[in-house]
Amino acid sequence: MQNNCSIKISVHLTMIIMLITIVMICRYRLENRIGYIIFPIEAIFLIICLYWDSTHIANYHILNGVCIKYYLLFAFYRILSSIVVTESVYNSTKQIVYFEIAPFFLAVFLFKIFPVVDILKIIRNTGIINSILGVYELVSHSSLFLDFISVDSRRLITGGFGTNDARVRTVFIHPIICGVFTTVIWILLIYFPFKRKWVNYCCRLATIICLIGTQSRSSWVAFFIVFLLNIFRNIHFRTLDIKKLKNLLLILFLTGLLILLFYDRFRTFYILITERWISGLDSNNKSNFNRVMMLRMGINDFIRNDIFHKIFGGGKEYAIKLLKNNSILGWNIAVDNSYLSVLLDYGLLGLFIFVSQILYFCNKYFSKNPICQACSLSLIAIFSSGFFYDIHGWFIVDFLISIFICGISFTEDNEQNRSFKIKKRF
Repeated sequence: MQNNCSIKISVHLTMIIMLITIVMICRYRLENRIGYIIFPIEAIFLIICLYWDSTHIANYHILNGVCIKYYLLFAFYRILSSIVVTESVYNSTKQIVYFEIAPFFLAVFLFKIFPVVDILKIIRNTGIINSILGVYELVSHSSLFLDFISVDSRRLITGGFGTNDARVRTVFIHPIICGVFTTVIWILLIYFPFKRKWVNYCCRLATIICLIGTQSRSSWVAFFIVFLLNIFRNIHFRTLDIKKLKNLLLILFLTGLLILLFYDRFRTFYILITERWISGLDSNNKSNFNRVMMLRMGINDFIRNDIFHKIFGGGKEYAIKLLKNNSILGWNIAVDNSYLSVLLDYGLLGLFIFVSQILYFCNKYFSKNPICQACSLSLIAIFSSGFFYDIHGWFIVDFLISIFICGISFTEDNEQNRSFKIKKRF
């Protein structure tokens, strides 16, 4: 029985790594026709899951979970709103189906087949491998996956390789996505640590180095939010005991010792971080100027719109079309603000649903179940980084959102079933 379970987990691990890696490499090589690659992979994966879980197809009351309802409501509202406003069914649905709805149902099937903890640990292990690759990139200033990039727009942002300006991205298209993924792995390491402490410390060190190497300020902000929330929760529930304080002091002491021993190397890290923060606070910085101007232009456009468009928005890709028609210093590729994109594309109603689900995640973080805490905190990290880039449309981000939402819902469902059985017994 144990051997069969190990085989299933190994197969599952292989399938997840293949799915993510294939899709990421395809994103490197394809731009506009990505759906032709992603959708067949999803279809094959779905058929395998259906065959595997054919005996439980009828038992999917899990879809009644509050967290899942928010997710599906937001997805289908965006599709319906875009169809009504733009009168284009295909353009309004394709990306949401490829990147959000299909991965969501894949996640549902995965959680029906395997325990929640096993899936989260598999993602953790995959992320550790990614962090080790990130450490290699940071030290060597080179990428193992650079030769796979054939899309011109992706080549433009790889010019730093071979210099100290190289940003870690591993299999991901952009350093921001690599940074967000690494932040999530840090959270999973907190809640699902390895049995040996030295392994945990090494893995956490690798994730921190990889996160620094991405030079992604948005990921750093998300990491600090996660770090502060974790401390606040420990203080609030009085789980920050003397033993944890001793371990924290020991880590700080060892870190200080390493800094003294390898001062030149740590000074490089310090300069890298401070320069990124300084440029992030510089009003003359081009990326900062673009983001601020896009925010100003978007809000002004929203104010000028009629009541209908204020409530329901201008339809999918309205925000990016606004930018393309009014480029900022030649920049017209990305809005770089999920909240602004939702407001312009789907109106106040869309933004209300979007923010409501985030508040729900925050509420679930203070539950007593560690799985719900880990999944909620991971979702908070992802959505807090959304102030600096568009969350939806990046496959791995949407895939992780689906995984963590299903993780919360399946955990809640299992708890309800367990409490129902106990009541029934007595």
